[in-house]
Amino acid sequence: MYIPNLSAQDVTFSSDIKLDSKWTANTKVDLATKKYTLGATWSGELGGKATTLKGTYVPDGLLAGEATVSLDKSIKGNVTFNQQQVRFYSE
Repeated sequence: MYIPNLSAQDVTFSSDIKLDSKWTANTKVDLATKKYTLGATWSGELGGKATTLKGTYVPDGLLAGEATVSLDKSIKGNVTFNQQQVRFYSE
């Protein structure tokens, strides 16, 4: 049985805290880089379509997000963005 030699640089803590039926708070801390990420996720309906909105913030000033809309049972539209670009795609 192989047991890896782990150090604090190999550890990342993350948590998803369900605030209510639609909102979740997200956090992540990487011990190697000492950076953290804060985020929020909202899941619900917009215009009768199942929708998920995610937003994240990294302390170096980068904002990013994602929006996913279920157009029907087999098609989802998705938009991802950050301060440098916006990307559209469907699944």
